[in-house]
Amino acid sequence: PMPYDRTEYVTILDHRYDVTTDSLFRLADTGLTALPSAIGKLTYLNHLWLQHNQLTTLPPTISQLTHLWVLYLGANNFTTLPSAICQHMPPWPLHVLCSAL
Repeated sequence: PMPYDRTEYVTILDHRYDVTTDSLFRLADTGLTALPSAIGKLTYLNHLWLQHNQLTTLPPTISQLTHLWVLYLGANNFTTLPSAICQHMPPWPLHVLCSAL
């Protein structure tokens, strides 16, 4: 018999991601106007590319990405740093790269 598969997946923009192993996530140049709140389930992410979209804010669930250490936000429509980023509490500094603020 097959062993029980405990892998959990989340689907974001028609792509399926493994919440226990995926550590890089590229959503650059996709035309996003809102980041799905399901992003918070990808707790093992350490790099998140969101540049060149139409984002103005981030969902509160971004603070659940406790392994995140680099967040690329350049070339979006942010006017201030989203408060969800400030609630991020990993054991290391979060590097936010955004040229438009």
